[in-house]
Amino acid sequence: MRTYCYLIKHESDFRIAKQEIYSLIPDNDGKDKITWERFAKFISKFAEIDDEDVAARYGYGELRLTRLNFYTRIFLFPKLTFHHIDAQWGAYFGRFFAPLLFIFGVLTLVLSAMQVELAVQGSVTEGWWATFSQISRWVSMTTIIFTVVAVTILLTLLIFMFVHDHWFALRILHQKNKAAYRATRPWMTAKSGVVYSSR
Repeated sequence: MRTYCYLIKHESDFRIAKQEIYSLIPDNDGKDKITWERFAKFISKFAEIDDEDVAARYGYGELRLTRLNFYTRIFLFPKLTFHHIDAQWGAYFGRFFAPLLFIFGVLTLVLSAMQVELAVQGSVTEGWWATFSQISRWVSMTTIIFTVVAVTILLTLLIFMFVHDHWFALRILHQKNKAAYRATRPWMTAKSGVVYSSR
């Protein structure tokens, strides 16, 4: 109720809240119609409640849907999402491209710098340059492995989503076909002891 007090401060807010698509406020309370004046008089008492009087859990705010989707994969494992956000694959995979491009850009600069240094100091096989050579080899191999793993994960995710979407579509199509088939043959849905007549 305190939230309603902060959300609905003007008559225009009240009209929006009463719209059928939102249905935040009913048309009547069972007896009389709820008007702006009645609502304002009722809700004004909740404005006097201080933050200290509200349960502590409300101080953290609501969990965002992206966070709920993340925790669903951990705590409700067979379920992959709490609620789908992206309707298209492009929007889903688009979230991965910016961070991956940044990481690959940084790694490309690091590897290019190492390659230049190794080309300049290629003849040196002792001391600090030998250590640098081993570090360069290790970073290069790690980068290659990271790239292969990232591409494999993205391809696996793409194949999984493709199979999952097609399986879901085929299941729905099968249910619709089954319902349509039964609709053309009423005796299939008749209860025991009921004789179907074509008349």
